[in-house]
Amino acid sequence: GMTMVIVSGEIDLSVGAVYGLAAVVAGMLMTNGVSIVISIIFALLAGMGFGLINGMLVTYARIPALIVTLGTLNVARGAALIASKAQVISTSHRTVVDPAINTFLFIGQGKLFGIIPMMSIFLVITAVASYIIFNKTIIGFYMRAVGGNKIAARASGINVMMIKIIAFVITGFYCALAGILNLSFLANVQGTVGYGLELDVIAAVIIGGTSMAGGEGTILGTTIGVLIMGVLRNGLILLGVSPFWQILIIGLV
Repeated sequence: GMTMVIVSGEIDLSVGAVYGLAAVVAGMLMTNGVSIVISIIFALLAGMGFGLINGMLVTYARIPALIVTLGTLNVARGAALIASKAQVISTSHRTVVDPAINTFLFIGQGKLFGIIPMMSIFLVITAVASYIIFNKTIIGFYMRAVGGNKIAARASGINVMMIKIIAFVITGFYCALAGILNLSFLANVQGTVGYGLELDVIAAVIIGGTSMAGGEGTILGTTIGVLIMGVLRNGLILLGVSPFWQILIIGLV
């Protein structure tokens, strides 16, 4: 999602906070008797809603994306902390009445055929879906055109504002999806989840070869960037490297 936003010539700093808010929304609804399916839908809508707000303010209000998303970062983070009262929300058999809780937890913790982690399957599905959107549809072509030269794109009849809004909404959707998967994986959530995640996301996209100037970037490159960041962080943990040194080393990379 961030690849699409940056290729379109913008940036989104709110992804970590939206990720956290969506997880909190899903967790709160589930633990208050709402069905898991409805809870997930509302969480996804919350993420897309923030994406829409970001896109509208950047395009129609003509406020720089850096300022807009820095603001919505704080709004989403504050909303998550207020909604959760800064407490841990647990989604287990004791707190969720919906009998589908086993299925929900399996999505994040289970393994298909007892071998392939479900989280890996979601990574592949997301990457493939993004590749199709970005490389096989007119929307992806328009994103690259808008990021490369928005004046030429507008002169060619492309709705520049709509394309940028679509990129932000897709990113908001993916943030919410990731937050829901994290909730399923950990079976709990709190308002601080996803803090600082936007830096890892942007780093992965840039390592994957996307140009901050816009117009250039690939989903495959970003996927490789994500894997590099993940393997690096996991490797440092397995080696017993101090968390403080981990931050420094990742920053250097």
